[in-house]
Amino acid sequence: LEGPPVALAGHEHLLACVWRSAPASGPAPGFQHLSYAVWDVEDRKEVMRGQLPLGSVSSTLAWIGFSEEGLLAIGDSRGVIQVRMEDFGGAWVPVFSTERERRSLNEKHWVVGLNLENLFCILTDANAHPQ
Repeated sequence: LEGPPVALAGHEHLLACVWRSAPASGPAPGFQHLSYAVWDVEDRKEVMRGQLPLGSVSSTLAWIGFSEEGLLAIGDSRGVIQVRMEDFGGAWVPVFSTERERRSLNEKHWVVGLNLENLFCILTDANAHPQ
């Protein structure tokens, strides 16, 4: 890796890793410069690599995983879930926003999985964690 590791996720024979590609910049907490790579551990080859698209200076990586179909997905601290879609040239496509879907400011969505049709999450109070 070209920097300190941040997160790992796996799906079948795929392993994704996120690392800090540069120190945070701007006002605290700072824009997070994060890179990722996905390896096919069965074939022992890298299948994709790039920069994570965190949308704002205040966003941090909150979740990384794979859809049931094997698509890489991320969630940021602002509640935006994005999926990397090969059909769109490897673009990151926003598929869910907790800010738009929550019923109150006291509601938090904890993502536990997704597929092409659904996002699976646990709803809690904003200051609580799933148990």
